[in-house]
Amino acid sequence: MLSIDEDDDASAAAEYLHAHQETWLNFHDDGEIARVIPNRGIPHFVLIDSSGRVVFSQSSFDELALRVAIAKLGPEYSSVGKMRQP
Repeated sequence: MLSIDEDDDASAAAEYLHAHQETWLNFHDDGEIARVIPNRGIPHFVLIDSSGRVVFSQSSFDELALRVAIAKLGPEYSSVGKMRQP
């Protein structure tokens, strides 16, 4: 997982992620990615398969839809498509 921020100040997202002890990669963007992969809100999730093809792109957080898209990547991911009970 990685994130891309479009804050005016590149350090704002880095400080937020550090304060919340998030360890994934974050990249700063000036809006170029939104021109390539349009989105309609935050958060916006994009799933890219191993061949570089966008197989899922959705604004908002729909965990089940994201899990189903991951499960479709191959049989080794089939268990990801199921929601876990708390």
